[in-house]
Amino acid sequence: MRLIATFIAIAAVLRVDGQAPIRFDEPTNQWYVADTYPQDSIDNPNFIRTTTLHYFLSGDSLIAGNSWGRIFAQGTTEPSTPQEFQGLVRQEGGVVLFLDDQGNLDTLYDFRLAVGDSVRYTSPIYDTYLPLVAVDSTLIQGTYHKVLRFGEYPLTLEDLLSDTWIEGIGSIHGPLAPRLPNTLGYNYGIPDSTRTTWFLQDEQVLWTHPGYPECVVNILLDLPEHLTGPAFTLHPNPGTTFQLTGIGHRPALLRLLDMQGRVVREGIAVTAHAPVDMDDLKPGTYLVEVRLAEGQREVIRWVKE
Repeated sequence: MRLIATFIAIAAVLRVDGQAPIRFDEPTNQWYVADTYPQDSIDNPNFIRTTTLHYFLSGDSLIAGNSWGRIFAQGTTEPSTPQEFQGLVRQEGGVVLFLDDQGNLDTLYDFRLAVGDSVRYTSPIYDTYLPLVAVDSTLIQGTYHKVLRFGEYPLTLEDLLSDTWIEGIGSIHGPLAPRLPNTLGYNYGIPDSTRTTWFLQDEQVLWTHPGYPECVVNILLDLPEHLTGPAFTLHPNPGTTFQLTGIGHRPALLRLLDMQGRVVREGIAVTAHAPVDMDDLKPGTYLVEVRLAEGQREVIRWVKE
């Protein structure tokens, strides 16, 4: 506790000489949030897609003499979707308030919290408290901003709930994530929740997620509708190398993407049961896109050990 108090005191001193800390309700704020869905279809268990929502403040509302920012969300895929009003936000000191379109007032963020405090997260399937386990900092525009890291809560044997808040930006899962906690879970090694990719103010990028080189990530990978199950298989999975089966005597071309949609290898020509050398790849989860000359295509998730 003494170290945390010291950090807060040092940060306060640094802010005297640096710029003012960024505010959540600054009218020019923009958030880009990537939402990933693995195993989205029962008929196609290898389906995975990522789409990006653009959150932004536009205009304000005057309530009891106080100005509230109007926050909107809009999809980034084509064709464009209409802007959707999300509610009103206002920052008072270290607290960010949220007012929904039904007039319900709630605390969205409270950056006055200390280690040992907890925040309630509720959804249709759980009601729990996440403990604040660490308070550290990150440097934005020459000013230190608090970073609040919360503990994990097991939802299932393979699913966890967790969160991290950055002062002035909000949750790493999106600006309204505390109101949408069902988006915070993730499977081990497989992202199936939202991630704030970039945060901008006055059209200037102030923070980026290290796993997303671009603010907008839209990946739509799927099988033809007439297929009800994977035609091709990779084994071993997980493994260090793999073999492809199910293509018969036809050659196939492979393309590998990481879980942020970046192409890490392409133009790999393979035949059935021939080992595919992946020794130089880093351990992790990849998407293997299989294409045959006649146009048949499939995307398979593969884990490199």
